[in-house]
Amino acid sequence: MEKETDIFEDAVAFALAAHRGMKRKYKDLPFIIHPFESVSIVSTMTTDIEVLAATVLHDAVEDANVTLEDIENKFGKKVARLVSYSSEDKRKELPANSTWVIRKQETLNLLHEITDIEVKMICLADKISNLRSCVEMKKTLGNDMWKVFNQHDPKMHKWYHEGVADALKELQDTDAYQEYISLIKKIFY
Repeated sequence: MEKETDIFEDAVAFALAAHRGMKRKYKDLPFIIHPFESVSIVSTMTTDIEVLAATVLHDAVEDANVTLEDIENKFGKKVARLVSYSSEDKRKELPANSTWVIRKQETLNLLHEITDIEVKMICLADKISNLRSCVEMKKTLGNDMWKVFNQHDPKMHKWYHEGVADALKELQDTDAYQEYISLIKKIFY
């Protein structure tokens, strides 16, 4: 048991270092709040330490200067696999707004194809954390909130989140899924 706990604690320390100095898009909050919130949500669906470690690391490859090889070397194949499925190919050589639809469609395709419930739990937690921020943004900024994002059209965000909800229906009996549906309604209806 101690080894498992060490993996999670090491993942937390690794995520803190990887995201040091990074900020969220709204309120200039430390980025690390997002992985911490996501892991808190996943912990309501599983106690698997490797899944929790992968959740706290889920944005390290996508948004920080970390490779999947770094993750695998430190945390093993399962954690690296889960992180890989949670990482978008951001196509950093292109403007983010020009690749938004492609990246989101790739995520939806993956979520419909994959049967790994652990990947789906991490995705659900990630999206809940993001939509919680959107609810707060909407209270403060109203429809101007969409200017913060690479995609400015709220209809496209609605398309994406409804697509995610459809792809994650296996989790519909969880409180987390019910919260996700509630957040979609608060933001888009």
